[in-house]
Amino acid sequence: MNEELISAWGKTAAQEDLSLALASITHDWSTVGKYLQELGHLGDTILALIQAGEDRRLGRVGDIKVGQIVFNGRKISSMVKGTTGWYETHITVLPTRGHHCTCPDWEKNGKMVGPCKHVLALGLAFRQTRLVPAFDRVTSGLMNILEHSEV
Repeated sequence: MNEELISAWGKTAAQEDLSLALASITHDWSTVGKYLQELGHLGDTILALIQAGEDRRLGRVGDIKVGQIVFNGRKISSMVKGTTGWYETHITVLPTRGHHCTCPDWEKNGKMVGPCKHVLALGLAFRQTRLVPAFDRVTSGLMNILEHSEV
């Protein structure tokens, strides 16, 4: 009977509002899901680099200065200060994972033994300044949606 009335008289304003709200929530969740997937992929890349780094290199990363970080969705880049100067350093995320540094260590050994300390420093800096805050924003946004949702 209710379905017959709705089809006979059309949707009420409340039903239209509910339909719009549900469509909006579905779109928001879809957007959040895509954002979380991108963040997860970035996080996996950074963790893979850290795991690939040797302990002796990782232990020396703390004192390294990382310049302004640029991320274009495919590559994380920065100038990183080493013991003998600044090096162009980047981590490629898409379409495939990779890394490069202009330091003598990476030029000599990096292709065979893994990332140099400058690549690791860039990965750690990106994680701390971009990934962690992004995860925090997503978590806060999801909590806000859940707290204010009537569904």
